[in-house]
Order: sequence, then structure tokens, then C-alpha cells
Amino acid sequence: FDFDVYAHYIGIKPLKKNKTDFYSIHDTAQFEIKAFKPDGKILALGNVPVKIVRKVYYSLFTNNKIQNFERTAYEEILEEKTISLKDKKTILSFKTDKAGIYTVYIGERTDPSTSYRFETKEGGSDEDSSGKQNSLTLTLNKKMYEMGENATILIKSKTDGICLLSFESDN
Repeated sequence: FDFDVYAHYIGIKPLKKNKTDFYSIHDTAQFEIKAFKPDGKILALGNVPVKIVRKVYYSLFTNNKIQNFERTAYEEILEEKTISLKDKKTILSFKTDKAGIYTVYIGERTDPSTSYRFETKEGGSDEDSSGKQNSLTLTLNKKMYEMGENATILIKSKTDGICLLSFESDN
């Protein structure tokens, strides 16, 4: 006698307006979600858990001789709710407010859950015209400095991150 180990399957499909592999910051990420019976027929489900998380990186400064900092990450929960999959399709949408790696989990993590992971990058207009995603723009408050004078530097980045500024000299 044949049986399926799962009572249902849930599918998630991104609905992108363009064919790039990422969303820009402040885009609306949209996904079509459907539930299916093992035979492939669409199934109505109520109270399906949804969790949206973003990976957040941070650095720890350590006191060892090999490396002065350690970079690690955790998942920040952006939204937790339940949705009903009663229609032929359900649309889930949310704004991507920061650069990073987002994951949408559908279903309980203890059950066979469905997830979709995507990256969000800076986009749109910016005063930095370099066009490179991982570039920094440094702006000084003056063109020339006298020896011993304090300099003010404005650092602009297209992505979130940590800047480690180092001054080196031959002396």
C-alpha cells in the first residue's frame, strides 16, 4: 500500500519585476505561495506560520596575535505571522529596508518547512558615481593639511558594513 510521508507540500515562488538575482533596498519583495496535496491538487490551509528573517553581521574585537577581530552573524526576526492559503494562490509581500540576506520560512521549522533565501543590495541613485557595489567614497573637509592638523573624513558606502580605518607610516 502506497502512502506519502507528508500530508501536504508548500511552494514559494518569487514574483520579480526584473530578471536580476537580487532585490534593491526599499523594493517590495513579493512571493506567491501555494499548498498542494501529494497528488498535486491545490489544498486550502489555514494558520500557516510565516517568519521573515535577515542575517545581521557583527564583529567582535579580540586580543589575540593572529587576528584582531572575528566576524559572525545572527538572524534578526523581522516579522512573524500566520497566513491562510485558502485561495488558488496567496501573495506575501514586504519591504526590504536594509542590505543583507533575507530568508522567508513558510510552515513550522519542526515540520517540513519551505524557505526562500535572497540577497538585497543597495540600488537606485546615489551621489557615488563609481557604479561599483563594494566601493567606498572618501571625502575630506579640506584639500591640504598642515603637519599635526586633524582631518575630517566622510566615508560613504553603498552597503551596510564595518569600516576599519588604518593610518600607516614609514617611520
